[in-house]
Amino acid sequence: MLSKNTNKRTIILFMTDGDDNSDTSQVCHNINTKFKDLITHFLLIGYGNSDFPVLKQMESKLPGGKHTKIYDPSQLEAKFKEVALIIP
Repeated sequence: MLSKNTNKRTIILFMTDGDDNSDTSQVCHNINTKFKDLITHFLLIGYGNSDFPVLKQMESKLPGGKHTKIYDPSQLEAKFKEVALIIP
């Protein structure tokens, strides 16, 4: 759970295979109302050949969210290396 008293940068990474198994709207609402000022990066990763409607929905509801489509393990590895560089 994120604390509102932290001075650290907060990065949230969502990754999906394209199936919507949760209440995406509620997740986005909670992030926007409780933690919006604490989060510095929203990283949304789709792995595979789906259209990723979940990520597109989240991208439209989360400020600064940008989704990336990844098709193979080497791209996924490169993305995680990129994420590691922005983690405090």
